[in-house]
Amino acid sequence: MLAPVVNHQALTEGWATIEQPVQHYLDLHTQDLPTSPAVLHGLWRTSGLLFLLGGFLTRSSGLRLGWTTWGALTVGMVWAGTPDPGRPVAAGLAAMAWALASAFALRGLGARPTPAPVFQHTQCQPQIILAPTQSRAPELPRTHPDF
Repeated sequence: MLAPVVNHQALTEGWATIEQPVQHYLDLHTQDLPTSPAVLHGLWRTSGLLFLLGGFLTRSSGLRLGWTTWGALTVGMVWAGTPDPGRPVAAGLAAMAWALASAFALRGLGARPTPAPVFQHTQCQPQIILAPTQSRAPELPRTHPDF
């Protein structure tokens, strides 16, 4: 029998690789705010879940834009909140998780067909009719003595 590729421990450790740097980033950068980092971390997680589910269920452009912004900021916080040796790996793992979840949040997004342009043909009936004339222009009088 085949063993599962990803077990519970691997998922827990992968999630911690993303969550702990975000928590560390919020701890460092919210010291002067009137709310605690724990409240902001909970708000961050809740908004991400709402953007993910809202983009999936409603296909709203605003929620999809929110999901995209949330994911990019999360990868940035993971990058900034991870110590230097593991920084690229942690940010890469966050980007992969975000891309995987984006398959659900951004489902059906693509080039939408645009309707073909409709040309209205209008008949033009001019009111002024110009007929060619056979007469020549009148000659000017010769006033110069050399002519």
